[in-house]
Amino acid sequence: MRLNPNSNKGGAGTGGNFTDARSISLILLALLFGGHLAYGANSAALALWFSAALFAVCAVCAATARPDRLRHALRQGRVPGLLLLVVAAGGCLQLAGPWPGAAHPAWDWLGDGGAITLDRDATVRELIKLAALGAAFLSGAVIGAGQRSSARFFQMFLYFAAVYSALAFIGFCTDQLGLSAFGAARAGRLHASFLSANNAASVFGVFMLMAAARLMLVGERAPRAFPNQVARLEYFLKRAGFPIALLLLSLTCLALTASRGGLLSAGAGLLVLLLAGLTDRERRWRAAGPFALLLFFLAGVWIVSGDLTSARFADLAPGAESRATAFSAHWRAFLDAPFWGYGLGAFNAVNDMIQTRQNYQALHTLGAAHNVYLQWLEEGGLALSLPMFGAVAIVLYRVARGSLMRQGPRIWLGAVMGASALILMHGAVDYALQVPSIAAMWAIFLGLGAGLSRRRESPPGRVRG
Repeated sequence: MRLNPNSNKGGAGTGGNFTDARSISLILLALLFGGHLAYGANSAALALWFSAALFAVCAVCAATARPDRLRHALRQGRVPGLLLLVVAAGGCLQLAGPWPGAAHPAWDWLGDGGAITLDRDATVRELIKLAALGAAFLSGAVIGAGQRSSARFFQMFLYFAAVYSALAFIGFCTDQLGLSAFGAARAGRLHASFLSANNAASVFGVFMLMAAARLMLVGERAPRAFPNQVARLEYFLKRAGFPIALLLLSLTCLALTASRGGLLSAGAGLLVLLLAGLTDRERRWRAAGPFALLLFFLAGVWIVSGDLTSARFADLAPGAESRATAFSAHWRAFLDAPFWGYGLGAFNAVNDMIQTRQNYQALHTLGAAHNVYLQWLEEGGLALSLPMFGAVAIVLYRVARGSLMRQGPRIWLGAVMGASALILMHGAVDYALQVPSIAAMWAIFLGLGAGLSRRRESPPGRVRG
């Protein structure tokens, strides 16, 4: 990549050469979807390599960004970044017994000085992964500082999503024919490359929301571009073909995961997207038309999705009972160490420690709490969980405020809010957020939303990219 000092197509507010922003977007998306293909980078070694790559991309992004763009990204991430530093400092304290009685009694058996955490290696890995998510957020914020560069990122994301969804669907179909391929099915459910249908549901739900946002954006722009009804329809049909195709494909993949939590969370995300599209009185009905078309597609996919999804919704008892047992056991564990927890990443050690004859069936194969909030409370305690939750809440507040106050792409900001609603709601019943590539995808979108969020009083010509 080469910076062109004479290039200033984006104006003062874009920050940086558009070609460089496009190259960075391409590299970041290739890394993100490479992580998706590598089982979500959900192993100790893969997660560390993935984190190192996120650091490298962030460094290149910061080095090639214009100063005003980088300053805006840093300003948007200042308070969440400070809270993240508080979490990191707390995680470092967990690696030791910094005061008498702080270390967990389990360390007494080893004759070691002890630590708050039950698993020092896991805590170090989690701190590295957490810092990498901060780097992903900053990369997204730098790209989002320009309206044109952020729009190009979203468009490129849709292309990558289309390829991934097509591979997953083809892999599922070939597996049904007895062939070994990408996206093989387990128990008749599509799990793509994540080895979990529920995790795949979160990803395809995000794809669906982004395709729906693009469709709504096409519908909103058509009346402004052409005064003639026939010209509007022709414009819409030309521009809407790709988002409609991706919408149907991602909806089909989502339905084939047969994930109850994923489907319900996707519905919640769609509702948030609709509300964001209706915040502008002058444009609300232009966005509502494509959204009605989206609901029609959703109903059609639901009808043809087969018996598996319906059967899973009809039979909730077995899974609910097992998860209730696991939740109860880990909630009691949190109450035993409510302030400092047991150490970031120490879930497996805690899970092994609290198993009894009564809860063995529910816990012995459990790799995550299936509730991201409970797992954060258990691992980090209140001392680390509250700053982490606060950092996310501040970013979401800024994105929501930006959607209400800015004169730009409210629909993309609404898509970020909708994707966040999906991920946060699904996180209450599953562990997709603990998969590194899915967490990085959300961090990038939060960064994009923060970068796009600017006050209304900013001069209109300043926000271009």
